[in-house]
Amino acid sequence: MERQAWLDERRSWAEHWYTANAPTLDEQFPPITPTHQSFLARVIDSVPVGGAILDAPCGTGRYFDAILAAGRNVVGADQSAGMLDQARTRHPEVTLRRTRLQELRFEAAFDAAICVDAMEYVPPEDWPTVLANLRRAVRPGGLLYLTVEQIDRSEVDRAYAEAVAAGLPVVMGEHHRRGGGYHHYPTRDQVAAWLAEEQLEVVAEGHSHGSNYAYLHLLVRADRAQGEALADEGVTAAWRAHEKELYSFLVRSTRDPQAAEDLLQEAFLRLTREVLAGRPPRHVRSWLYRAARNLAIDRSRRLGSELRCMKGVGRGRYTGTAVEQPDATYLDREATDELVAALRELTPGSRRAILLAAEGLRGKEIATIIGRSEAATRALLFRARVQSRQRIAA
Repeated sequence: MERQAWLDERRSWAEHWYTANAPTLDEQFPPITPTHQSFLARVIDSVPVGGAILDAPCGTGRYFDAILAAGRNVVGADQSAGMLDQARTRHPEVTLRRTRLQELRFEAAFDAAICVDAMEYVPPEDWPTVLANLRRAVRPGGLLYLTVEQIDRSEVDRAYAEAVAAGLPVVMGEHHRRGGGYHHYPTRDQVAAWLAEEQLEVVAEGHSHGSNYAYLHLLVRADRAQGEALADEGVTAAWRAHEKELYSFLVRSTRDPQAAEDLLQEAFLRLTREVLAGRPPRHVRSWLYRAARNLAIDRSRRLGSELRCMKGVGRGRYTGTAVEQPDATYLDREATDELVAALRELTPGSRRAILLAAEGLRGKEIATIIGRSEAATRALLFRARVQSRQRIAA
């Protein structure tokens, strides 16, 4: 039999067996060990309240209770329809996906992931793919909890010899009698090499023991420096592709080349933060345009507040009233520059007080915000207005 056909047949058999036995599997499986509980707790603690954890394969959802009780969200994935039915019955509020580990397609969607009591069903040629899929599903710096089943190596050697004699297309480490017809027991060196290939560093490890097997528990994490390097690479590519058109857009929006340059830098800084947080936008160009537009609108509103607060400050030079003359735009821009310059010459406390007044706050409210008495705040506002009038009149 050709190897891939044999592996497909083994996978199909396992899926059928788990689906048929799903209603009673929780009774057949041993209780969750203290080591499992400890490693799961570390994963949960690493995720902020309200954060998301991927459980793949989730089986009947035996780890859902602990995750949800801690205030975290969970998404389950499994290839067995029967197992997912049991998980759905237990927790109908949880999102579930029917898919294999080899076919996971999540992109930085989770704060952490767990893959418990399952890697023994993954053949050696699929380990890199599964690790890559799990790594990609987790945001940079997030934890991934794996268990690796272990048995005596002499049994592995005997099973391999028997399978070869029977004409089965096995490779060393595969067991055709365990797990209903397929288990794979990689060596520790093999596991270490696959983790290194995916740039996953081991954060913690432990062991637990069953009746005739053991589990190696691994807590691994994607290299944060590598994640930052990839983020920088992606943002640099976006800069090269969109910097010129975004700058032109911002110049048209602000009519101020220097302001456009500042807003352009801020837009790309925001993009960098999104990528590092594991939320890379699907359509980068559209996302950048939205960010740039919002930044330009915020700047316009801020300047509007400054102009409103200065209506009474610059009487005789600028009243905020539209001028129906050809040079109105120039005069408005000149007045705006004078008002902004006047505000910049104020002390930080005076500037904050006068801008709060522009937003409609009264003396007592402003005093509470800036931490002064009401009388001191009124005096501060008076001095700020006088100083600004003098600066504009100069």
